[in-house]
Amino acid sequence: MIDPSLSTPINLHAIYAVLSNNLQIDIALLSAPDSIYIYDFYANYPTVAYTNGGNSYQNTSLGMTLTQGNQYEFIFNYKPSEYRTSWDSDMKYQGIIVGEIINRNGVLLKKTNKPFTKSDACWTINATVPFTNAIYSSSFCCVRFNTDTIETTQAVSTTTSPLTSTISMPSNDSRSNAVGALCSNNTNQAWLDIIFVFDTSNAMGQLNLNAVGAIIASLMRKFNIAQNGNHTTRAGIITYASDVTSVYELKDVTDFKDFVKVLHSLSSHPNDSGGKILQALSYAYTILTSQSSYRIPMIVLVAAAYDRNGLQGADTTPSIIKDSGVSIVVIHYVVDGNEALSKELQNISSPGFYYNTDRDQFSANLSYAFTQINCACPKGWMQLQVYEKEWNNYTRYRDCYNSDGTVASASIANDFCDGGTLIALTSPEKLEFITDNFTKENLIFRRLKKFSIGLHKASDLTWKWWGYNGTEYALGNYPVMSQTPSPKDNFGYMSRYGFNWTLYTGDDNDVELPYICQKQACDAEYFCSRSKLQ
Repeated sequence: MIDPSLSTPINLHAIYAVLSNNLQIDIALLSAPDSIYIYDFYANYPTVAYTNGGNSYQNTSLGMTLTQGNQYEFIFNYKPSEYRTSWDSDMKYQGIIVGEIINRNGVLLKKTNKPFTKSDACWTINATVPFTNAIYSSSFCCVRFNTDTIETTQAVSTTTSPLTSTISMPSNDSRSNAVGALCSNNTNQAWLDIIFVFDTSNAMGQLNLNAVGAIIASLMRKFNIAQNGNHTTRAGIITYASDVTSVYELKDVTDFKDFVKVLHSLSSHPNDSGGKILQALSYAYTILTSQSSYRIPMIVLVAAAYDRNGLQGADTTPSIIKDSGVSIVVIHYVVDGNEALSKELQNISSPGFYYNTDRDQFSANLSYAFTQINCACPKGWMQLQVYEKEWNNYTRYRDCYNSDGTVASASIANDFCDGGTLIALTSPEKLEFITDNFTKENLIFRRLKKFSIGLHKASDLTWKWWGYNGTEYALGNYPVMSQTPSPKDNFGYMSRYGFNWTLYTGDDNDVELPYICQKQACDAEYFCSRSKLQ
C-alpha cells in the first residue's frame, strides 16, 4: 500500500493453510512507515477470527473454522503512533480487503465465484483505501495444488517473499482419516487351524446336512488348505448327536478336495435326537491343543438343536476354551426359529461371532469373521476394537498398543517403541479406546493428563503421522490443532481439561511426557509366530 503523503509503503504478507474445515493464517508486516504502530487482521463473516500486531514488524497468526457456504473477506487495518489514543476507532487506514474466499460444497472459490486453478490461480485487487487518498494492490493466490501436501492461499501486497508454513492438510492417503488400519481379508493368505463341529442330529436331517456341506465347501475353497506352509489353513471335522465322533483331524489334512469328500459324508452319520454340544466342543479343543501348529486356532460350531442335558455346564466349557485364546464361531442353522437355542448359542460364541443362516450376506460375513480371527496382537499389546452397533459386534483393527506410563521426549519414545511407532491418533474412536484402556487405568496418565502422540513436523515442514514400515502420512481431519504451531514446534501431544482432550504441539527438546506405542498386528498377509501372539 502507498500513501502519496508518505515515502515508505506498507508491505503486508500472509500465508493461508487449509486444514480440513479449518484455516490457519500466518501474518507478517514486512515494512511500515512508523516505528510504533498497531495493526489488526480479521475475517468479517462475521468477525470470526481476529489478531493484532505491535511494533518492530511483529509476526502474528490466527486460526478459524471455514463454515460451509460462507464468504470470507480478509481485512487489514493499520494505526500509527499518533492514533494510539483510541484502539477501537480512528484507524488511519482501515477496511483494506486483501483477500476473499467462498467455501461452497467443500471447494474454495475466488470472489468471482470461480475456482482457483493452475492457469488462473490469483484474485487481484487494485483499489483506494477507504476514506483516504492511499492506494493499494493485493494478489490472493493459490500457490500449492499438490493434493498430498498443503493447500495454500497466499495474499501479497507489493511483495512476493514467501513465509514458511508448518500446517498440513489431509492427503489422498486413506490412512489420514481412517478409524484404524484394517486387518487383511485375504482368505487365500490366512493361517488358521479350524475345527468344524457339525450337528448331525435329526433336527438337521439329510437335506440340511447336504446344504450345510455346500455352504462350508463354498466358504473354504477361498482358503489355501494344506498341511505345510506359512500361509496355509488346516480344517478338521467333528460330528455330534447322541455321540461325538472325530471324522477328519488336523493331522489328516491334505488339500481342499479331501476336505470336501468328508463334507459329502456328513449325511451318513448318526441321525438321532442327541445334541451333545459341550462334549463336542471339549473334543474339538483337545484336538486343537494336541495337534497344534504355528497357526491361529478356532472352532466353528454348526448347530440346529440341542439336548438340555448336553448343555449342562454351558457357562464353563466354552469359557475355558475362549479364555485360552481359542475363538468360537457359531452358525445357527435355523430350522424352527428356536429362541432358546439362539440364546444358548450366543452365550457359547465369542463376542460378535454368532451367525444364523437367515441373515443376509451370511457367507460373506463368515469369510470376514475368519480373517478377523486371523488378526491378532503380540503378547502384551492391546488390539484396537470398535463396537459396530449395526451388526452388534466388534471390528478388530490391525493396530496394537502398549504403554506402561514411562515418560520421555517424543523422539526418544518413538525410538524405543519395540519396532513400532508412537500412536497415530486419527479418529475419535481410537481416542475413546485409548482413554478407556490406558489414560483411565494408568496413574501417571491420570496425574499428568497429557501424552505424546506420533504427530510430528516432517522434513517438508508439514505435519504427519508415522506409519508402519517406515512410512509417513499427512494429518487428516482429526484431531484439530488447538492453535497455530510455533516455528520451533516439532511434535504433537494430547492434553486433557475436564473430559475433553485437545491436540497441542511442542518442542521435543523441552517436553517429556508419557507415551503410547503402536505396532502392526499379525494378520492374513502379515505372518508371525503364534508363540508371540496373545
